[in-house]
Amino acid sequence: MIFKKDKNDEKPGSKVVQGFLFSLKILFAAGVIWWLISRNYRDFTKALENFNFFWIIPVAALYFLHMFIGAWRWNILLRVQGIRISLYEAFSLTMQAFFYSLVIPGGAIGGDLAKVALIAARSPEGKKFEGSFTVLMDRFVGMMGLFSIAIVVLCFSASIYMKLQGIMGLVVVSLVILCFTGLSAGIFMFFHSTLEKIKLIAFMISIADKFSKGLYSRLADAFERYKDCLGTVVFCIGISIIFIHFNIVLILYFIARGVGVSGVSALTYLNASTIGNTAGLLPITVSGVGVRDVVIETLLKAGGCLPGPAIAIPIIFSAVVILFNISGGFFFIFGGRRKSPQFGNNEKTS
Repeated sequence: MIFKKDKNDEKPGSKVVQGFLFSLKILFAAGVIWWLISRNYRDFTKALENFNFFWIIPVAALYFLHMFIGAWRWNILLRVQGIRISLYEAFSLTMQAFFYSLVIPGGAIGGDLAKVALIAARSPEGKKFEGSFTVLMDRFVGMMGLFSIAIVVLCFSASIYMKLQGIMGLVVVSLVILCFTGLSAGIFMFFHSTLEKIKLIAFMISIADKFSKGLYSRLADAFERYKDCLGTVVFCIGISIIFIHFNIVLILYFIARGVGVSGVSALTYLNASTIGNTAGLLPITVSGVGVRDVVIETLLKAGGCLPGPAIAIPIIFSAVVILFNISGGFFFIFGGRRKSPQFGNNEKTS
């Protein structure tokens, strides 16, 4: 399985090491948040004191929609593989995965591992691979949507990026390069069978596959399972762009309204959201907390937002993310054992 390691491959004490690294991630996130707040403590507390809690209503509603649409998107990808579970079940498993991303090492990747285990537990023998492939593809379409927005928005945002200086400027530029690289890699994977006919590319792939212990081959296998339903994958990327990533942009805007911000351009929120969430994908902290916050704060200030609100906005957003992820624990406790998914013919859309 793509995400699953053989128990025999685990070295003695590996769980202790993982636990230690997980603790370091939490401490690092806390340190970044403390550093962020301490730089402009008075302005930050003033922004919080002026926060209008009415704006929490649309923020919570939009973030719930964000998670629900994510579950719906995954359910579509499950059905392509002939795995049929109810939308509620997909939402329950998604919420549990978000909860696990907080409490087990690995962050978002740990949440994906949990989702693989959860869908596999509900699958009959011989059908467990299909579930793991859908989790990989779900992660892929989400990132392709995010990277696509980031690159398009970048074309109109030179004035914002010209204001970035120092280490944070380098960090943000590195994240932009990551978006380009990620999107290029995604496009390559969809056309890998054609590109592999070029000898130089085939040679480079064989080396990469050797050093990654067959990871590329497993990824290629996953994409092959979706090559006949490109239309569905593109549709899911579209869902990600409109209902998930633009959704986060609106959430940041509503939080900004709550702390009294006005006059900041839509491009600023688009850049802060897309590049900030790209930083949040990196397995540096739990659920991207801290890393995402400092990138969002940097881009908001570059777009004209005052220091206090620029700090308060990402921290309030992270608090919302953490609270919703914690709420996934209710699905873990009360979700119970549900019937195994139905397996039928693949539903393919070209």
